[in-house]
Amino acid sequence: MLQAWLAGLSWAPLAVSSQFTGSSLIVAKKFAICLPSTPSARGMIFLGDGPYYILPPTSLDAASILSYTPLLKRPKSSDYYIVVNDISINRLTIDSLGRGGVKISIVVRYAKLKSDIYRSFLKGFAKATEAIPRAKTVSPFGLCLKTSTMGFSRVGLTVPPVDVELANGKNWTIFGSNSMKQVASDVACLAFEDGGHKAKLAVVIGSFQIENNFSLFDLVRSRLGFSSSLFFVRTTCGNFNFTTKPKALITKKDRQYSLACILND
Repeated sequence: MLQAWLAGLSWAPLAVSSQFTGSSLIVAKKFAICLPSTPSARGMIFLGDGPYYILPPTSLDAASILSYTPLLKRPKSSDYYIVVNDISINRLTIDSLGRGGVKISIVVRYAKLKSDIYRSFLKGFAKATEAIPRAKTVSPFGLCLKTSTMGFSRVGLTVPPVDVELANGKNWTIFGSNSMKQVASDVACLAFEDGGHKAKLAVVIGSFQIENNFSLFDLVRSRLGFSSSLFFVRTTCGNFNFTTKPKALITKKDRQYSLACILND
């Protein structure tokens, strides 16, 4: 019989990442998440240290391809934030966000931008794709394109990449697979929403933007490891390599334990 369970993955004391770090079970206070892009595909959540082996073409530790940026904590909030300085399209900066925290959410489906930032972002993306025929917009999106004249690469539709410049000079690049939502056979829409002019946060990064990305939340060192699209290394979140395929697998490495849970199985 299939069973569903709900697990918190926040800074909160009752979150799963905290519950597995007591003296009776030695687990590093970190977790990794890899979300699938379709309901039928598998994703993964890891609690504790790696390695996080993934196939193909060879057995690769996903942690080896990560870049890192600081994780922020806000008073009275158990959410995760990162510092974003700029967002650019085709290396053209379209908005400066200052040094405020940007929230990462797997509850919000598509990235939400405060209205003034969204308008600037939408204008920049529209200009960068002006040669692509438009399609009728589909709610909740503000720009939709006809895909029949667009190419397709291993990282999705060939649209200009969105570069998110982080606090320490690192870039998180969002390619077509995470920026364009296919809504019809010949229509794809820019998967960012107008969060409204009264939005409390400048930007909330949604789950669509991190599908088939490997994200490592290192709570000990207060940093986020991010891979950008795994399609670049010709793999997906469904290809993590285990010698067996249980619902949960506990391994031991240098007196540290890790727990891996399969999503959508």
